[in-house]
Amino acid sequence: MKHPLRLFLIFMILLISLPAMTSYAIHIPGKDGHVLDTASMLSSTAISSLEHEAAQGPLGFYIVTLNSLNGDSPSQAATAIYQQWKLGSDEVLILISQQDQRIEMNFNNPALQELVDAAASRASGSAALKQFIDTHFIPYAKKGDFAKAVSELMSASNALAANIGNMNNGLTPVGQPHGQQSSSSWLWIVLVIAIGLLSLIILYLVRMMQTVKRLQTDIPSLMVQTNHALESIRTIRDLSQGATLQQATEAGAKSEKSIIRLHEMKQYAASIGWQQCLQPRTRSELKRLNTELQAMTQETQQLTAQIEHIQQLDLNLKRTIADAAQRIEHVSTSIQADQASRGWPLEELLRRQEAISAELLSSKQLEVFDPIQSEQRVIHVNEEIQRLEQDQQSVSKYAEQYQRFPEQMNQSRNSVSQIVEEHRLKLVRIDPYGKIEEAQQSNEQMLDRLKHGDIPVAAQHADRASLLLAEAVQITQRLADLKLKNARDIQSIVTKLSQYAAQDKELSALAARAQTQYRGKHWEQAWRQYREELQAVDAVQSALRRVTQWCDEDVQEYEQARTELDHILTILQKLDQAAEHYSGLIRKLDHKLEEAKQMQASAEDSFVQGLHTITRHRIYSNWQQQEKSLAAMQSSIRQLLAQQPYDMDLLTDTGTRFMNEANQFLSAVERAAIQKQNVEQELARMEQRYHSSSAKYGSRLNVHQYGSQFSSISTDVDRLMHNGAYDEAARKAAALAGILTAMEQAYESIIRQERQQEEAAARQAANRNTSSNSSGGSSWGNNNNSNSSGGSSW
Repeated sequence: MKHPLRLFLIFMILLISLPAMTSYAIHIPGKDGHVLDTASMLSSTAISSLEHEAAQGPLGFYIVTLNSLNGDSPSQAATAIYQQWKLGSDEVLILISQQDQRIEMNFNNPALQELVDAAASRASGSAALKQFIDTHFIPYAKKGDFAKAVSELMSASNALAANIGNMNNGLTPVGQPHGQQSSSSWLWIVLVIAIGLLSLIILYLVRMMQTVKRLQTDIPSLMVQTNHALESIRTIRDLSQGATLQQATEAGAKSEKSIIRLHEMKQYAASIGWQQCLQPRTRSELKRLNTELQAMTQETQQLTAQIEHIQQLDLNLKRTIADAAQRIEHVSTSIQADQASRGWPLEELLRRQEAISAELLSSKQLEVFDPIQSEQRVIHVNEEIQRLEQDQQSVSKYAEQYQRFPEQMNQSRNSVSQIVEEHRLKLVRIDPYGKIEEAQQSNEQMLDRLKHGDIPVAAQHADRASLLLAEAVQITQRLADLKLKNARDIQSIVTKLSQYAAQDKELSALAARAQTQYRGKHWEQAWRQYREELQAVDAVQSALRRVTQWCDEDVQEYEQARTELDHILTILQKLDQAAEHYSGLIRKLDHKLEEAKQMQASAEDSFVQGLHTITRHRIYSNWQQQEKSLAAMQSSIRQLLAQQPYDMDLLTDTGTRFMNEANQFLSAVERAAIQKQNVEQELARMEQRYHSSSAKYGSRLNVHQYGSQFSSISTDVDRLMHNGAYDEAARKAAALAGILTAMEQAYESIIRQERQQEEAAARQAANRNTSSNSSGGSSWGNNNNSNSSGGSSW
């Protein structure tokens, strides 16, 4: 809440402008043509046809498809689009929701609504509209033919509109203003929210003043703590020397600087009133002061802890120094006991003990005037005493290790001899027995340094002696393992070399077939790579003879043989990979050839089936170009398959295009056959219905005017069918339903003329009373209007 007043003004402006805004869960699209297919329910051909048809009749139609209404009322959503697009009284909105399976028809034309009511059986308003939609739209929607459903609905609506005549003089304009009650409600809402914002500002001021009060309390408290710490530092500074004096001086300077800064902060906090709290910079300044105060508090706490530590050093140092002196006395006694029992001088341990005693005496002398420096030296003394104690205790350990060494040496020697005898090794390049002798020498050197008390060096000799004994066994065992591994690999290589002749014969046969069957660009590079790798077989055989000689029992050059064997195995691995790559490549080419032949067979079958369907159903359309293209591709792929070697890239591409276009051709032909059959059935149904209606209504109604229109449209449908324009013929045939509906409505209007006039007068009066768009509900956000709206689901 950085700028409360500015925020308040922004909210007021927004709230005042809110009455002009209405929120819907759906996004209302922009008006763009007569058909807006956002749900992709119509084909591009259907959209073009509906665009033309929607603008041709006495009524203008706007068709909108949505994926979902997102929970909105269909009627409210349709009215919202109708009003935002500013549609007129002679325009109709058709809203279709795909996921909701819902259609809504919305218009503002009382005369049209009267005719819809008159055509309905004992229904009016939205119920009559639902009957109208159920008759003309729903049957086709259930079949998934939304283009025909919309076309039928528009044709029937235009047929009704043709009977309106001069009734449009009584139309009610769209978009009347809201009632006064809605504006009044908004003023109350703005007032309530303004009071809420004012309450927030007051709460903000209270919180700001609480922050200032807390600073005014905490700053003096911290000043007192810092001043007490400064007094203690001055006392220590007067009595100290060296590192303690330096540390106390630095701490005192920091404390004095902190007291000056705290005094400035105290004065600033005391000057802040509620007027300053409304200024934007005051909040940021208070936040900065609070952060700085927290940092200074932590610094003062650290300083206090440091002072307490110095004050406790006097007592702690006396006890620590006494404990260290007692430990030195104890380790000195232990060294003297080792000297007496073993007869060893151990002079290095005694030298270290004397040096530690001297440093401890220096620490004791610094205890009174420089406790910090004394503490640092005492810490170092304790570390040296601990190391001396550990080394003194190690004397017995290394002495025992020296005694056990002859047994360990004999065990290592026996292990080496056992491995040599078992594997009949000659130890040409290794000397495990020499390492055992080196280990014995290191053991003697360890004893010498142990007698003088040089424990770190003695430990190094002891570790080296153990390592040499282990290495003697390890290198002997490795040589034995190499002998076994070399023998296995030699046998494996011999087996591989014996199989290469048969493999080469098989691959050469593949190459001969590939040369005849496939273009060289597909396989020649892989074949050359294999042949290059195969040339190394002679060199491998020669190298294998050398390896076999090195592994002979009389030579035993196993390390050298191992290096050469690894090189041979690498060469053979590359040869195996090249052979596998080439054979796999030929298999892929064979598979591609088989696929190309299958695509050719499938495409030719689709092509023939499409031609048969055209002939059988007598489909009149311009198929010549597609037939010519498919025939050319059929000839092309047959020529490619008849001429070897094959270019598999060209063959695969041609086969794929041929199959795809043949399938598209068959689908188009089958779709045209279904369209033709549907139009023929619909036309027969309309003619039967027309003849039945003419016979029924002829005595009471002049059917000649309808007959001429029906005959003209039927002629157009026949012409379109003969030209193969089945989509346009279907849309044209749908207009026949409008003529028949108009005949039925005209007949019923004659029968019920008096009742219609009375009902029309009553509805016109009702429409005049409810022509505004004010809401009749309890929600201030509702935006009801006088539009006629009705829908149905499929």
